[in-house]
Amino acid sequence: MHQKEKSLPRQTTIIRQGGTARIRIFVIRDSGFDETINLSIDGLPPGLDFHPKSIPPDKTSATLILTSQPNAAPAHSFLTIKGTTNEKIITAQPVTSSWHVGNWDAERHLTRIAQLLPLSITHAEKAPLVLSPTSNSFAHKIGETLEIPFKITKNAEIKGEITVTLVNSPHSKPPQIKIKPDATEGKITIPLNSSNELKIAPDQAHQFTLQANFTLKHQNNLPALESAKADLKR
Repeated sequence: MHQKEKSLPRQTTIIRQGGTARIRIFVIRDSGFDETINLSIDGLPPGLDFHPKSIPPDKTSATLILTSQPNAAPAHSFLTIKGTTNEKIITAQPVTSSWHVGNWDAERHLTRIAQLLPLSITHAEKAPLVLSPTSNSFAHKIGETLEIPFKITKNAEIKGEITVTLVNSPHSKPPQIKIKPDATEGKITIPLNSSNELKIAPDQAHQFTLQANFTLKHQNNLPALESAKADLKR
């Protein structure tokens, strides 16, 4: 193996057409640095977008949600994430996991510095389920109840209930709901009463993600499977 090949990352972010992927970003703020950081991504293939576009002055982390259009063309690319402030542009240092992690918020993981941040869009299969909130941002007052409606697009047969959870929630117990497998829409209710379970202050911004957990009957990469079967018959 050549030295150049040794530097290739062990894991690639793969997005199905119409699907999403998460990339965590951490910020080290030194010497009282409290500016908003505007985010950009070089190398993002056509048909992909991301949110949020910035990190507020009082935050030291963010979760980028990369979203693929249903008809996005297959692509392979290396991403470069940059943060821009009033003073300069900073390039993020990629980090990869030493093993597969299903739930970054609950499972033990070990990371190491990488030289590249690869991403691929595959057309071999569609995302089995897609949650689409009606908006990317909401503004509510403390003491009110926030309701987030969303649509559900299914490209596979779902077995059993779908559990939708608020990931990165400021609540000590993240809100969640259960939805029937044949549902095409839903709504999650988020109480915003300041308490021991929810510590929030006026004019604070919080970023969170809707995550669906479900069970389905699935065969990975069916075109490759059919091609392999055809080769065996020759």
